[in-house]
Amino acid sequence: MRKKWSIEAQVVSGRWRSLARVHIVHNWVKHPESLVRGIIAGFSDILLAAGCTAPQSDITSKVTSKFEQKIALLVELAVRLNKLFDEIISSDFEILVVRPGDKFESKNMEDTDGDQAGIQDASVLCATHLGLIKRVPVGTLWEKGSKQKMTALKAKVLLESFLDTED
Repeated sequence: MRKKWSIEAQVVSGRWRSLARVHIVHNWVKHPESLVRGIIAGFSDILLAAGCTAPQSDITSKVTSKFEQKIALLVELAVRLNKLFDEIISSDFEILVVRPGDKFESKNMEDTDGDQAGIQDASVLCATHLGLIKRVPVGTLWEKGSKQKMTALKAKVLLESFLDTED
């Protein structure tokens, strides 16, 4: 018997995540250059605390000249990742676990071995990669409808027929 995990409703957890993200990253998403300056200042402070004897202004200017472009690139990538998270934050996701002996389902699984012969009636030997399912509400916001499952990432499996192959 499978254990049902207790989770907060998407409305509650999604709102909490959204509020937390707004307060944590609001400034640096709109002004990434301030985050770059903050990282450089923090790194300079770390060097001073570690025993660097140069004046803080010299350390800051050296770190800026040496690392500013690389830090700016990392901040740019972080801002893009932040935008991606904004798109998925409003959904519930579940791990798709496939167990040995389960019947192969092409809509949720992909054969790692790639041998497509007789795949319709095949049984799973083992999973090699977990999948990801997205739950999407069906109906309006005010209806207490069910959620439709959509496969976001197929699980990868080896089929029992893999053992029958001759080398």
